[in-house]
Amino acid sequence: DMGGLLNEQDKLMPNINYPSDYEWLLKQPWLRHGTKLKVKEIGHLLDHLPMTSSVSVTSPESLMKELFTHSGQGTLCRKETTILKYDSLTDPGIDFERVKDMLRNAFGKEPTDEYMDRVTERADKVYLCETYSGMVILSKEDGTSVPYMDKFVVSKLAQGIGTGKALWLEVVADNPSLFWRSRQSNAVNKWYYQVSHGSFRCPGKQDWVTFYRGLDPR
Repeated sequence: DMGGLLNEQDKLMPNINYPSDYEWLLKQPWLRHGTKLKVKEIGHLLDHLPMTSSVSVTSPESLMKELFTHSGQGTLCRKETTILKYDSLTDPGIDFERVKDMLRNAFGKEPTDEYMDRVTERADKVYLCETYSGMVILSKEDGTSVPYMDKFVVSKLAQGIGTGKALWLEVVADNPSLFWRSRQSNAVNKWYYQVSHGSFRCPGKQDWVTFYRGLDPR
């Protein structure tokens, strides 16, 4: 009836990640007995389900919105995605074909051989979700030692459930300075403006916005 699980202000908790949020929640004195029981039962359930599984707690009238929109309408409980780190795309631990499939599904087109060759040659750090649901590729570019974020991709199924945030936090924790660019029409730019320290448009490249963190543009 409440539409999901509520926090200490009686507001909806949109996400609960297992195990980190789970362990923290169980220690909170404000957590109601009924909610604590649900949190524990969901944890036991997720222990027996594949990594890609999740549990939604919502009201009947909000069920369709919770299932079929990115914003959702309830509390989404999921296992935290393990993020693996590599120094190159040629690392034997990376399934290169699955990486290509992820790029194809996320952007709706086949990545060209030219692009894959270039990014493979320049890739310096790769942050890859264990389930191949998201990835960040940082590359070395000529004339700078600051990492360039060549690709930030989250699969459509993983959007809205914290995968992108988990990747981003890993990247910025390791890289205090960073820059990347995005087309002006990119819907993600609203978020980029929030997490960047600044942005600018290069003369002659007005279709693109360059974002940066930890840098002095002067």
